[in-house]
Amino acid sequence: MFSPSKPTFVEQLLQASLDSKTRYSTGLIGSDTMQTAHEITAETETENDDVHNSSSSHDGKVIPQFPPKRSSYLLFSSGTFANSVQNSRDSPVTVELPFTENYPRKIVMPFSLLNKDKSQRSPSLDEGIQIMKLFPGCVHVKHLPPYLILVVKPMPNTRLPNAVADIPCYITESETDLGPVGGINCHGPPCQGGMKFELWRLPRHEVRRSILQELLPLGVRSLGWVGTRWLMVADMPEESAVRVLPRKIGNMIASFLPHKRHHDRSLRLLSPSTDTYDNSDYYPALHAGMMVTDTNVFTTTGVPLVHPSSPTARFFTVPEHGFLNLPRVIHPSPIVGHVVGQIWKIFPHTDIALAKITDPNVTLSAETFAGAQGTTKLTRLADQTETHIGQELFMDSPFTGLGEGYMYVSDIAAIPTDEPAVQPRAYIASLWVNFGNQLPDPVDGCCGSPLWDCDGKVHAFFRYYRDESGISYCPAPDPLINEGYELRDC
Repeated sequence: MFSPSKPTFVEQLLQASLDSKTRYSTGLIGSDTMQTAHEITAETETENDDVHNSSSSHDGKVIPQFPPKRSSYLLFSSGTFANSVQNSRDSPVTVELPFTENYPRKIVMPFSLLNKDKSQRSPSLDEGIQIMKLFPGCVHVKHLPPYLILVVKPMPNTRLPNAVADIPCYITESETDLGPVGGINCHGPPCQGGMKFELWRLPRHEVRRSILQELLPLGVRSLGWVGTRWLMVADMPEESAVRVLPRKIGNMIASFLPHKRHHDRSLRLLSPSTDTYDNSDYYPALHAGMMVTDTNVFTTTGVPLVHPSSPTARFFTVPEHGFLNLPRVIHPSPIVGHVVGQIWKIFPHTDIALAKITDPNVTLSAETFAGAQGTTKLTRLADQTETHIGQELFMDSPFTGLGEGYMYVSDIAAIPTDEPAVQPRAYIASLWVNFGNQLPDPVDGCCGSPLWDCDGKVHAFFRYYRDESGISYCPAPDPLINEGYELRDC
């Protein structure tokens, strides 16, 4: 708990900013392809200006209360409208503070921008002002789901938060930067014009697959849902995409991102002297988040599974690409290693594989590391429809420690198969997850790590990050659920 005798970081920020005389007004912004949005501007008042000079709205400081500090560690980062709050000063005043404390990972405000049904709402004028006052030099606050965009000039020289008022935030110095999933507006003919989609409700997999099949001839490789708009990933030049791709899908705005190369986060064997990872030997009591290898590539254990049709068989998930050299699963390394399982089943194009436990002495519990606080219990698999836009998810691997991320996009990708005559493409459900502002991407070895929520539900498995955007691609466990597998100690 913070001491009352010493103002907290945010209290000092609020006090410093409240001392300035600023007035705010509202307006509307819009474009030919996006619905109208709210805009709030802030102008410095003069001594003789008695309009809006009352402090009735802010006669007392509203101080956000941060959650208690967690005894955990972090070694990596980790839509039809855009509502905004703007400070129109050309040269924003930078408040000099006598310390350099970091912002907390999450800033808890006296209000929430997350509704009870898990949809997001835009901040009101007063709420937008409160958010701006937490960041000296903040000139603009926009709500473009899945996140708040905070334009801060100059950027704070401290660790930045990942969420404000219960939804993710993206912090930038550029007025035109819409974040990693902002997308580019398209101007092509509408697609599926007769369809009506409900805001924040993920359409069924079959519906999204049908839309993607219609878009495939245009070069679209995957179709993302961001709660209030669609996001198309296409393999074509931007000029062509803007002209050809649909401006709307059904009743929702559609935008475009270029397809970029991905980076698998598996780890080739390194000299032991360079390892700074948890390569402890936990045999025979294993659980999620432990180091495994095929003697050539390091990855991470997933979750234990059983199937009603084979109650005595015991399985656990691993990343398929980590076991292309040999199908044996070794824990923790080839030097001090135990063969604990054998690759038994592969779910094509998902990178999810099942290893069957072959050592009778091995137990695998439905737990995972959760930083310095110990372990947390994993309860069940959650399909893609159960993950809401902006949901906080956790991951802990021996190569990263505990990380907190936020789900930005529910995606369906069309992946060419090896048997085009039988099945030309596989349609794979995945989540796009961001693990932090201005922080490194997840390091090598994370592949296979489960991503879980505060209730222990497993929503995805880490696979790779998308270019340098900070967005991680994480396949959903839907194929496991569809085939009847259950998360359970084994």
